[in-house]
Amino acid sequence: LQLTVKNRVRIMGAIAIATVIITSLVFQLALLQVRGGSVNRMECKYGQMVNEEMKIAVHSLAIVIAQALKGCPSGVSEEEYIRPLVDKLRFGPKGDGYYFIYRGTTNVALPIKPELQGKDLGQNVDNQGTRYVAEMHRKAQEGGGYTSYIFFKPDGTEQVKRAYSESIPGTDLWIGTGLYLDQINAEVASIEHNFSNLLSKIYRYLYPAVALLLLILILFSLRAIHRIVRPLESCATFAESIAEGDLTHELVYNRRDEFGSFVGSLSFMRSSLREFLVDMQLGVKSINQVVQTIDGVAASLADRNGEAAHSSQMVADSMGQMQQQLTHASENACMAESKLQAVNQHLQEGKRQSDINLENNRRIVDHVAEIAAIANQTNILALNAAVEAARAGDQGRGFSVVAIEVRKLAERSADTAEKIAAESHNSLSAAQRNAEIVEQIVLALQKSIDLMQEISTSSLDQLHGVADIASATESLSNVTQELAAMAEELSGQSTSLRELGGTLDSRTQKLRV
Repeated sequence: LQLTVKNRVRIMGAIAIATVIITSLVFQLALLQVRGGSVNRMECKYGQMVNEEMKIAVHSLAIVIAQALKGCPSGVSEEEYIRPLVDKLRFGPKGDGYYFIYRGTTNVALPIKPELQGKDLGQNVDNQGTRYVAEMHRKAQEGGGYTSYIFFKPDGTEQVKRAYSESIPGTDLWIGTGLYLDQINAEVASIEHNFSNLLSKIYRYLYPAVALLLLILILFSLRAIHRIVRPLESCATFAESIAEGDLTHELVYNRRDEFGSFVGSLSFMRSSLREFLVDMQLGVKSINQVVQTIDGVAASLADRNGEAAHSSQMVADSMGQMQQQLTHASENACMAESKLQAVNQHLQEGKRQSDINLENNRRIVDHVAEIAAIANQTNILALNAAVEAARAGDQGRGFSVVAIEVRKLAERSADTAEKIAAESHNSLSAAQRNAEIVEQIVLALQKSIDLMQEISTSSLDQLHGVADIASATESLSNVTQELAAMAEELSGQSTSLRELGGTLDSRTQKLRV
């Protein structure tokens, strides 16, 4: 159920008024119930009190009479002796209460009607058929009791009377007294009248107080409607103007209550919104500038990404060609190294054979030297033989010829040995030079092999480096592509941001600050 604040305040006021009225009615009903209950309780209590007073009075008087009869003089009857004891006894507010004494149902003492003394009244009945004397006699014999009956008052009117009767100890007499109930009713009526007067006083002050309270509630409700609804309507109007974009409207409320705090909060909200809108307008301008900058950066980034992609592609192609060339160079270096290794092996074998030949030449030279020495010795021996043959004369002439021939052979052998020695020396020198050259060639070849190995290793390193460069170039190409995609996305976001800035600008232009 949707209710306005005004209606809610009215309903609350109506509920308060209804509560006061209902409370007043309930209070009045409670007072009436209290009065009725109090009167009934007072009637019961008063009746009990009267009954108790009658019982105490009769019982006390019965004991007194019993004690008095013990001192009754001889020659005086009990009736004559006790009549003076009760004739003058009266009680009640009007002095119309009295005591009576009976023996059985025969009256002994009856102060208000002495003419009935000595008569049997057991057959006396009231208009309801109650033989009240016989009933009182029976209650007295039972130890005492109450009897209600209708009896004539001194003024001749019939009233309900309640009597209490009790036996006089030590005698066959019983004593009793009675009280008209209209006296009790009069006392109860007096109490009820007093209670009614009290209620009248309460009503006399209660109803004006309730009326004043109702008037205060009505005035308070009207005042609450004025103090609550009017500020709420002003706040609603203020909020509607803000919702429509008018931030120039001001709300003034000078009271220091909850609405004052609420109005202060709304005014603070308006000030905050104005500052926010000013900042938003500045932010929109900044967004437009940033969008222009982003567009320029995105365009420049796209151009540079294109150039970088082209350059990275060229580098990738060059790296591919270089990788192929390095692979080919590495393979050639490996082949050259293997061939140089083979040549080195052959040169090592040639060097070994050269060393063997050099050693053989040295041996030949040594043998030639031995031959030359032998030729010299042979020549000396031939010379000695010729001398000896000359000394022998003709006998030694043939030996001289042989010695001469031997000498010639020795000389020829020596000459030949010298020639062989010279040739051997030349051959040995040539072999030594050849060995030195071969050694130099082997060293140079070993250096070439080492260089080839270094070239091969460098080629492999360069090949790995080129592979790394190619991988980096590929990564650069991927990054370039990602940058191109990001540049395109940045351009799209820049467009969205430009549209958002335009929307914010158009909306902020509608607001009045």
